[in-house]
Amino acid sequence: MALLAPDLVPVSLLMLMIPLNVYVAWREWETLDRSGVTWTTVGRFLGTFGGLRLLTILTHVDRVRGRLLRVSVLLFAIVSGTVLLTRN
Repeated sequence: MALLAPDLVPVSLLMLMIPLNVYVAWREWETLDRSGVTWTTVGRFLGTFGGLRLLTILTHVDRVRGRLLRVSVLLFAIVSGTVLLTRN
């Protein structure tokens, strides 16, 4: 899809993940961790729309504040990912 419409790469990836997630949930229904699925779904929802809102804000701020905001978001993502990976 990236070759046909590179601007739609994040959208197409998110859209392609929906049927995969439904299939895996259907296949693993008996052993599904419903608490984990709930947290994952909430996190994806908030992350998707929060990221979308952040991108719309970044397009309207000047370069210096935009760079500062991008760097802070990147650092937050790295720290939160590190905490999640080292927690278990």
